[in-house]
Amino acid sequence: MINCYYYDENKIKELKNLNDIENVINNNALISYIKVSDPSEQELQDLSSIFNLHTISIENINSTKHLTKIEEYDNYISTMMYQVINLSNSDEIEMLPFTIIMNSNFMLIISKENQPFFDEILSKITSNAKNLFISTTKLYYIILDLLVDNIFPILSTFEDRLDNLEEGLLNSVDYDATKEILALRQGILKLKRVFTWEQEALYRLTHEEIKFIRTDQLIYLKDVFHHIEKLNLTLEDYNNWASNLSDAYSSNSSSKLNDRMNSLTMVQYVFMPLTFLCGWYGMSFNTMPEYNLKYGYIYFILFTITVTTGMFMYFKKKKML
Repeated sequence: MINCYYYDENKIKELKNLNDIENVINNNALISYIKVSDPSEQELQDLSSIFNLHTISIENINSTKHLTKIEEYDNYISTMMYQVINLSNSDEIEMLPFTIIMNSNFMLIISKENQPFFDEILSKITSNAKNLFISTTKLYYIILDLLVDNIFPILSTFEDRLDNLEEGLLNSVDYDATKEILALRQGILKLKRVFTWEQEALYRLTHEEIKFIRTDQLIYLKDVFHHIEKLNLTLEDYNNWASNLSDAYSSNSSSKLNDRMNSLTMVQYVFMPLTFLCGWYGMSFNTMPEYNLKYGYIYFILFTITVTTGMFMYFKKKKML
């Protein structure tokens, strides 16, 4: 699906026909925002022809290995990014790739899926069209800014999960946190990896001279760069937090295992003499003097009780039980 939006005669106009879109693109006096969702092969070929896209750009759009990066060409720049969303009824996150292609008079955004994020962009653009359709740099800023803003609720989810995990570990010695810790660290590292790439891309946008990016409006992109920088620092803190919880949980588990092993060892020490006595007198040798005693059985019981009590008191005194 292809939708083209442009600002003309003090209002937003929409086009869906590729021929009409091409006419608007060729009018350098107009700035356009073109949204492409789940394009067919034919649509990609038509877009490639209209916008004179390089073969590498088309390959990147079709690629399953989508890397965050910025590429410069003679007639446009291409940016590959990810939108991060929470899966419904789940703590898992999903990365949805999309590509931004822009020059001085059009902004083309392409995704293999119809992302809800695109509707947010359109809503933002239509609410302030007069100020945003003065340059593609401002449209670019709106897209990147929304992309970053959508991450903060996900970070809040991570913080809540870490808080609950920490509380669970503090309140219950039997709290099993292995799966939760692993899932948290996996999600945090996944986000951190993507946003490290995006921070590098934004650094290049704001610190290098790139064609079609207006230098007088770099302050907007620098604002997004600082937000991504803050996100990465927050993710680093969360990763350290999760790592510390993992270490604490491992230490607690090891301590509980050692306590159990010590208890089993003490029990073994206590019953070792009894096992020996039972084995000794279980041989039933008639020649043993104790065998013919009238109260030999009672003496044996009293002796085993004394040995057991003595062993128990000894280990209790040594604070080993």
